[in-house]
Amino acid sequence: MKLAVLPLLFLSVISLAQTKSYDIPFDFNQVTCNTNTDSLLGEEIYFFPRNQMYQGARPEKDTILFGFLSDKFTSVMPVIPPQYQRSAKQDDWTILNVYSQKVMSLKRGDTMTNVYKPILMQNDINNQFLIFSSYSAFEDKLFRIMACKDSVLGDGSCILKLTLKDPQGQLLHWDLNSEGIRTYTVAFKGYIKYLRANFLNKKMYIRHQNWVQPFYFNQLDGAVHESVPGEAFTCTDITIFNNRDKVFPHLGMILTDTAERTMIVDPGSQVIPDRPLTLQDLCTQEEHDKYMKREKKVKDSLVIARNTLEKKVKTTQPAVLQTLTKKYGKEMARHIIRKEVVPGMTKEMCVAAWGNYHTTLLFTVKEDGIEVWAYSLYRWLRFKGDKLIRYNE
Repeated sequence: MKLAVLPLLFLSVISLAQTKSYDIPFDFNQVTCNTNTDSLLGEEIYFFPRNQMYQGARPEKDTILFGFLSDKFTSVMPVIPPQYQRSAKQDDWTILNVYSQKVMSLKRGDTMTNVYKPILMQNDINNQFLIFSSYSAFEDKLFRIMACKDSVLGDGSCILKLTLKDPQGQLLHWDLNSEGIRTYTVAFKGYIKYLRANFLNKKMYIRHQNWVQPFYFNQLDGAVHESVPGEAFTCTDITIFNNRDKVFPHLGMILTDTAERTMIVDPGSQVIPDRPLTLQDLCTQEEHDKYMKREKKVKDSLVIARNTLEKKVKTTQPAVLQTLTKKYGKEMARHIIRKEVVPGMTKEMCVAAWGNYHTTLLFTVKEDGIEVWAYSLYRWLRFKGDKLIRYNE
């Protein structure tokens, strides 16, 4: 009987290994209740170090976190500003736990808190000390997940309740939701290794089949570029990218094109103000090949349908064709009656081919001299001035 159990145990270990959190890969910025919580047990979370100029800051200048609670209570001793000492206002000061919104009264001697590694920030306006966790307690450290539960809130958002163990063995609790991480960088131990194994020295393409930001900011050259669907790059490095203007570094995938132009891609999916490209905007060689194969079938069927439409217009509406030919020329008139667009068309020609954009357009985007008309997430036109330069349908 024991021999029969061993293979089953072995299979269960293999199954768990295949669903490790960083093999999903799990993105802290998109927490959902679809995450396999069992796969997170035993994983180690790494909190990235801040840029050097922010490290070792005085407590009042430290980077602050909230939402981390300890199993232990710690005494906090606020120092009331000198101008309020020995005055009637001394007893008005309170301590506010930002996470729980619990107010502690100094008058009653409430100085014990279960906030993990607490620091106090002075708020003169409300005569309060705000209590947070210090990022210095997390920086460049690994925290192991000991327990994990998920739940759906009233607004439909998901929250993961994590129990972590710090390097000294102390337990702390973290309620992680989609708003939980906006400024600092955190990843699973092994995530960079996963990225390297799956993307390093491999081809990556800007996606065709869904809405891709028309422009992206490249932190390597500090410029805004147009994103071109189908444009090919090779991932040449995966590194921690430091921006001196930012407190926290970001993981970066370095991509190089055939012209040796390099750019950096955020492997997460967090939308940040600089708006670099992310993995959501890219696809692998395999995904690209599948898309091109499907696209060929779609284009072949469109050619047949447009040939039929062209023949019908020539037969039943010769005056329409004659008017378009006189106005736009023979070649462009043929494209218009076939309801197809080609680079070089004017905006007026595109409206004639695809319809009145005032009634069908979802939205427009204008930047750096380029205008985008998005009829849907999959059907859009890009113009430089009055000329069509790129489209997707």
